[in-house]
Amino acid sequence: MSKSEVKSSDAKAIKGAMSLAELDSRFNPNVIIPNRIQSALDQLGENAMENKDFKVLSGLGDKQLSDYAERFSDYTIEQRLNGRQTRIWCGTKAFAKSARERLLK
Repeated sequence: MSKSEVKSSDAKAIKGAMSLAELDSRFNPNVIIPNRIQSALDQLGENAMENKDFKVLSGLGDKQLSDYAERFSDYTIEQRLNGRQTRIWCGTKAFAKSARERLLK
């Protein structure tokens, strides 16, 4: 069998070969960024964190968080704080709902 005939099922035998899922998880920002956000949310649990601190926890930048925040709108609260608009990230949807009810009366 020539190199061009190696099937994807045989690729595991080749050192460093990656499946499409592995390729996505390592190089596709549309997979990496949501995974990092979800991981940070899981770490928060029943707590909340301002965007500036969540950025550090998730290891992402402002633009990355901003670009993907809409997908996680059930976990966020947009709040005016000290004259500035800020995003607050909540670890669970239930916590976010309770926090919204308190903060956005």
